[in-house]
Amino acid sequence: MFCDKCGSKLIEGDSFCPACGSHVGNASAEPTVNPSVPVQPSPVQQAGSRPDFQPNFQPNAQPQQPQPIYNPAVPAAEIQAQKPANKKTGMIIGIAGGGVVVLALVIFLILHFWGGGDDENPKITRPSRAVQTTTSGDAATSESDQASVTDDSVTDTVPVATTSEIEVTTEPTTAVTTSANDYDLQSLLPGQWVGLPNEEYYTYVYSFAGDGMVAHGFASSEAETTLDNWSVEGVWITDMYTWNTWSLEGGDLVIYDDYGDTRMTITVQDENTIVLSYAGTTDQFPMYRMGSEPQLVDYLLGTWVPDEPDENGVYAALGFYIDGYATVTGSQKLDEAATVYDWGFEDMWEIIGTNEGTWFVDGDAIAINMQGVDDYYAIEKLGPNNCIIYYGESWQTSYTRVMYAY
Repeated sequence: MFCDKCGSKLIEGDSFCPACGSHVGNASAEPTVNPSVPVQPSPVQQAGSRPDFQPNFQPNAQPQQPQPIYNPAVPAAEIQAQKPANKKTGMIIGIAGGGVVVLALVIFLILHFWGGGDDENPKITRPSRAVQTTTSGDAATSESDQASVTDDSVTDTVPVATTSEIEVTTEPTTAVTTSANDYDLQSLLPGQWVGLPNEEYYTYVYSFAGDGMVAHGFASSEAETTLDNWSVEGVWITDMYTWNTWSLEGGDLVIYDDYGDTRMTITVQDENTIVLSYAGTTDQFPMYRMGSEPQLVDYLLGTWVPDEPDENGVYAALGFYIDGYATVTGSQKLDEAATVYDWGFEDMWEIIGTNEGTWFVDGDAIAINMQGVDDYYAIEKLGPNNCIIYYGESWQTSYTRVMYAY
């Protein structure tokens, strides 16, 4: 059958002409020519072209849907069947094409920013925020700071957005405690070490000498809670020192006195800070270096009694005080069983008389002035409380410290 309007070939069952849209109720068996529509000389048109015709609108008729592009080479039935598929296929092709573009973009970005794992010039990531990293062991600084990074191809500020993109190793910032074995304690300890004051403004002092002797005692102040004014004259008052000896045994500090041995472990924080802990306890006592090791003037402070009397049976005791004051006190035993350690007991010793004067240290010697003339004496230390005093080559006497000077 053929359309009465345009002469296009129809398929049995068509209600409308696929070419001109006319109703085909009166379709004829032979093609008819519509004088208003020119007939193309060739039955074959280019695929995708639109037939050159004027649509036939009937009055009061529902407007017809636009017809697909007609290709006489393709049967109308096949065109009808392909219409839904063509629309879906276009959508699928568009989606697929967009996915390919996105995938290609992702691959490009990965290769551009993260690629080149073993390349000579690794790429540098550039997310949105920046942190500055340090190599001193501290953690990375705030995110608002900038870190300048240079490689063979890029010199730029490197922002880092997340911790997954940069690995920062943080070392501890607390104070480093050093084992005593890492120091030569024999050369580290000589000096004056002072603890922090307690609630009553008292503190304890150790003064280690390089010759193996140690002086220790208390110091007090009126209201000092720190050691800031330790060197200010008159702020701190040191009580009498007790002199003993010290040594190192297995890395521990051992102080020897008349009552036994005191053992302490030493933790060295730095050359000016140590922590002492008495053996068998968990108490710790920080000590701070506040002065040099004790000198001869520190050693001689106190009262020294000769071990033997003179030819008259008189013991001439020497007293050395911190302000340069000196005394010579003559005494005799009241009890033959009395010893130098009984000095000061009235039922054991009788005081005959006392001369006053001055004294000072001159190098390795001391000068004692009792009658307006400086008499110089040499000192030989025998122990923390024992020495020999020489007067030239004519006289020498061994002495024992019996009292400490305040």
